[in-house]
Amino acid sequence: MLISLVLCTVGRKVEVENFINSIITTKCNVELIIVDQNKDNKIKSMLEVFSFPANIIVKHIRPNILGLSKARNIGIKYVTGDVFAFPDDDCTYDRNVLDYVESEFFCSAFDFFSCKTHEFGSPDKALITCPEKKFEFSMSKRVGCSFTLFFRNTPQIKGVKFDEKMGVGAGTYYGSGEETDYITQLIYLNCQGYYEPNITVFHDAKEELFDSVTLKRLVCYGGGYSYHIKKNFRKLGFLYSIKLLLAIPRRILRNFNKKEELIKAISFSKGTFNGLFR
Repeated sequence: MLISLVLCTVGRKVEVENFINSIITTKCNVELIIVDQNKDNKIKSMLEVFSFPANIIVKHIRPNILGLSKARNIGIKYVTGDVFAFPDDDCTYDRNVLDYVESEFFCSAFDFFSCKTHEFGSPDKALITCPEKKFEFSMSKRVGCSFTLFFRNTPQIKGVKFDEKMGVGAGTYYGSGEETDYITQLIYLNCQGYYEPNITVFHDAKEELFDSVTLKRLVCYGGGYSYHIKKNFRKLGFLYSIKLLLAIPRRILRNFNKKEELIKAISFSKGTFNGLFR
């Protein structure tokens, strides 16, 4: 069994090293596909220093493009594994992640799964709210980030592409939501997924910070959030789409007496207008 990991990167080196170090001792067979969008040779030089074991195959791809969704769509073309995933270039895997993929997920009847995420050493800090109980995905019940998702390599799933108008570096108002859109497509195709709370991918909880970078990022996130709803209104269904849209003003009201969280909520809501009307 082979696990393909499509890691797209630009502007980072130490973080990529950290990810590699988190998987380099695995006994699983791994195909590490690095889609390098840097103009320099920092990743090439870094890879030359590593001594990879025989069970880890490295493919270093250097397309002349920018944009996370574009890079992932290119990376998918190089996947030959039985299962594939899209680790962020600033995440790391807990030591049991790949073992679980091989021994549990691959032997199941499911098409994909998502897992828990939080900061390394800080379980109370996370990019998203992660439930404590396992559940099966549906159009109205799902959780995860792109780096917490693992997919069975079937012609149907591999045929689904990331929307290149969405995501970091797309050059649009829709700076996130590409993985949500990806999962919506899979569920619409009747692919079966689930959430596993006992497996963890570590990633910094950047949205807990309060600074200008975070606020700009939240505007982009809001654009991707609402664009996904507009794009998939029929697939999501009228009631669920309205529920998702109403979550935007509810977030503002919920944080009305918390100054920093209120400003974050307003920044996110500003972005949602871009997603709906631009």
